[in-house]
Amino acid sequence: MNKKIHAIIFLTLFISGFFMLIYPNLKQQYGQAQIEQTIVSFQEEEKQYSQLYEQMQAYNEQIYLNHQSGLKDAWSFEHHDFYFSELNTDQDMIGYITIPKMNIELPLYIGATVDNMNKGASVLGQTSMPIGGMNTNCVIAAHRGMYTSAMFRDIELLKAGDVIVIHNPWQQLEYEVIKAIAIEPNDIDAIKILEGQDLITLMTCHPYPESYQRYVVYAQRKGAEKTEVPFAGVSYVSSQNQLQIERSLNQIGTIFFLVVFAILVIQFIMKRLHTNK
Repeated sequence: MNKKIHAIIFLTLFISGFFMLIYPNLKQQYGQAQIEQTIVSFQEEEKQYSQLYEQMQAYNEQIYLNHQSGLKDAWSFEHHDFYFSELNTDQDMIGYITIPKMNIELPLYIGATVDNMNKGASVLGQTSMPIGGMNTNCVIAAHRGMYTSAMFRDIELLKAGDVIVIHNPWQQLEYEVIKAIAIEPNDIDAIKILEGQDLITLMTCHPYPESYQRYVVYAQRKGAEKTEVPFAGVSYVSSQNQLQIERSLNQIGTIFFLVVFAILVIQFIMKRLHTNK
């Protein structure tokens, strides 16, 4: 009876430990599968959404002429001015963003609501819609990593010349990174439209895993004449070491668990062999 109890305890501890070890990876794989399915569903849509495109063009022109007067904060602006009746996919979804250097592809939503931010990347209200054009700057925010997806966790990998691709219902827009800085959360000037430019700006919390600054990456429409972004930002500390430490600890934890498990298995087998003699 004692042997059976020991075996049950051993198996229970092993299964519990193994599940705790792999749960974060399973959660992220499941989340990534959901993201991929959302993008596939969007790609299967065949409508051209002509009316929505015209609304977005008008909106972009309006906020440019109004100097983005409704922009209050460099992160928290959630609302948008569009009615998405033409879209049959996920509510508020207008496309997806691909960043090869970061090895991510995320759904792109209009409005940085809590729900949208949990599902993918979001276009901040009072910044340009993701359709390109002169006098536009589409500011795209995402979390600095979640259990379900890396999101913008590795944004510091982006360097000048790296490509960012925006996929909307009408076209594929390619941008090249030109600059990366850190800013204060209330520095709205650093994310505004630049005269005569076609830009996108990626933004996330900094440093990882805290959020007292914002890390921003400016990218210019591919093929355009190079421009100078007139913002120096603030001094900041890179999060690369912290991210590497986190990866190393995860690896060490995995190795430690496997070693302990191997020892326990060997001890269990040795006891059984000794008992059977």
